Amino acid sequence: MLGHAGIAAEAVFGYPDVLKFRSCMTLFECVAAPGNVFSRALENFYAGQRDERTLALLGGERER
Repeated sequence: MLGHAGIAAEAVFGYPDVLKFRSCMTLFECVAAPGNVFSRALENFYAGQRDERTLALLGGERER
């Protein structure tokens, strides 16, 4: 997916998959080491905005 940097995630996935992708990247980022590919995807495609619902289900925002 990072090979598509510069293209909106919605243009690649469409709706509602663009929401699922953000949620998955948020979840995977929470269990990965710092500087991971999931963080880079969130930065590239969502301006660093994590999925708030996913974070809430995990019990709050995690350290990045």
